[in-house]
Amino acid sequence: VTISFRDTAGQERFHTLSTSYFRGAQGFVLVYDITNLKSFQSITIWMNDIYEKAGDEVDVILLGNKCDKESERVVPKQKGEKVS
Repeated sequence: VTISFRDTAGQERFHTLSTSYFRGAQGFVLVYDITNLKSFQSITIWMNDIYEKAGDEVDVILLGNKCDKESERVVPKQKGEKVS
C-alpha cells in the first residue's frame, strides 16, 4: 500500500497544479478550519473538482480542524455534516 499526501494548504495558487494529482487517486482528505468560513466554503470547489477529475467512486473524508477553538467556531457542526 502506498499513501501519498499532497498538502496545498487550500491556497488557490496550487489549485491547478493539484488537479494533476486527482487522476488515479483512490481517496482524498479535505480539511477546513472551523474558525474560518472561507476555508469551509472552498471545500465545495475542491469536492467538485475531485469528482470531476477523479470520478464519483473516489472516497472523500471531510475533517474540521482547530476544534480546540470551539469558542471561535463560525462553521456549525451541522454544516460540516451536511456537506459530508
